[in-house]
Amino acid sequence: MARTFGADGRAIEVLITVAVSWALIAVGIALVTPMMTRRRRVLAGRIRAAHPDASVVTGFASKGTRDHARALGVNLVGLNNGAAIALGVRPGLIEVWGMGDSEPRWVLDRRARAFQVRVERLPHADRTLLGIRIADGHASVELIPADRAGRIAAVEAALDALGVDRNDHIRR
Repeated sequence: MARTFGADGRAIEVLITVAVSWALIAVGIALVTPMMTRRRRVLAGRIRAAHPDASVVTGFASKGTRDHARALGVNLVGLNNGAAIALGVRPGLIEVWGMGDSEPRWVLDRRARAFQVRVERLPHADRTLLGIRIADGHASVELIPADRAGRIAAVEAALDALGVDRNDHIRR
């Protein structure tokens, strides 16, 4: 036993530290995930209450979303990296909503000549996840779709809600 774990028992201390660290991470995820899901549901409900005809795409702000908001001079409260945001997709417009909003923070014009949707890896926390960058030549937003964040199925569903052909944006 002493050979396996070392005479001073250091290997056991390391194993216990690793196990406790993983347990704390699991508890953190178990507590945060339902809260973020609820926030996205609340946002979607606000958009649907304001515009029953709107399609809604919920997700997380990437690091660049705050920069886009700052460039437009809009309220930055609650637009940190990883914050819950939602897009209200309406005929001709895409509204960007954040937590606590009773109206959109900013709007993108889908009819603009410069309007574009791009699927790309976006910075999120200390990694990158698959997301969507939308721009109209004046305003822009970056969104990491919420359902299975970073996965292709979530991006495809978001593209469908945006009314763009997923085959134009995703290479198979």
